[in-house]
Parts: sequence; structure tokens; C-alpha cells
Amino acid sequence: MTEVTLRLLDINRDLEHIMSWINDSNIVSNFGWFDAKVTLESERAYLEKMLASKSDKLYSVFDEQNRYIGQTGIHEIDYRNKHARFGLIIASKEEWGRGYGKKVVEGLLDKAFSELNLHKVWGMFVQQNQKAHHLFVEKCGFRVEGVLQEEYFRDGKYLPMVRIGMTEEEYVKAGWRKVLEQKDGQEVS
Repeated sequence: MTEVTLRLLDINRDLEHIMSWINDSNIVSNFGWFDAKVTLESERAYLEKMLASKSDKLYSVFDEQNRYIGQTGIHEIDYRNKHARFGLIIASKEEWGRGYGKKVVEGLLDKAFSELNLHKVWGMFVQQNQKAHHLFVEKCGFRVEGVLQEEYFRDGKYLPMVRIGMTEEEYVKAGWRKVLEQKDGQEVS
């Protein structure tokens, strides 16, 4: 079975891994913010800013043989309202379809709900991205919250984005959390 480990990003250890895919349009084509060549210096500065942020948690993903698989993160953490956006990228097309995405989501949701004590995690993807729909909605159980029309500009046209979400209660009911825990004085099962 495919297993992954999520480790907090370490710029000195992980920057080279990130640079191996960040300018590959085959890997990043579904992300609108990768529209210009990213330099080593600009990526280092960006990561330093993100690591200093209290509203972002960045993780590098490794497989059971400790091979680098990709990046994931919990972003825009709103501690008052207890929600955040998630994102992930599997850095090699050769690794797509091997079950890593679901395992990364599982680890990320555990961090969001167990470590960060969030109530809800949400994300977005281009409506035409059927692989994202299959992974997030069909395999992982995220609920479609809505479609944002003409939200994403790519290849000269505006595309709709699908917003998905999962609450901690949905996470528990879906069986993602296997162990009973005490939280805020109440038992969660």
C-alpha cells in the first residue's frame, strides 16, 4: 500500500526538489499563479515569507522509500473562524494515479483537524480538471460548495472554479479519524 510522510518544509533540504517541477507546465498547468518562470532566488524568497507566516503551513511529501513526491500545505488559516484552504501537488506525472494524492489528503486533514484544531478545510480546482474532481470529491469525500463562474484565466479565456469543503464532523463521519479523541471536553467519534 502507498504510504506518505508529510514533513514541515525545510528550504535548505527541499528547495532543490521544488525547483525540479515548478517551471514544468505539464505539472503546474492547473495553477494560475505559475504563469512566469520562477527563479531559485524568487522561490526561496517566497518560501521564506510563507514559512514566516502564521497563516500557512507548508509540507514536503515523501514516499515509503523516502523519495520526494511533492508539496502540500494548509493556507490562509483563519484561527478565529477555524478554517483554511488546502493545496497539493504531486511533482511527477509518473507518480500520478498511484494513490499518493489520497494519502496526502489524509495526512493533511489529520494535521488540519487534529493539530491545528480547525473546523473546516476548503479548496478549489478548475472545473474542467476531472482528475481533481475524482480525487477530492469521489475518493476523499469533499463536498462541492459551489462553482465560481469565470474565476480563473488560462489560455485566453475565463474558466469556472469548483470550491470544495470538508468539516471536521464530515471527516469523522467518513471514517478518516480512526481513534476516539477528547476535544474541548467533548468526545469525538
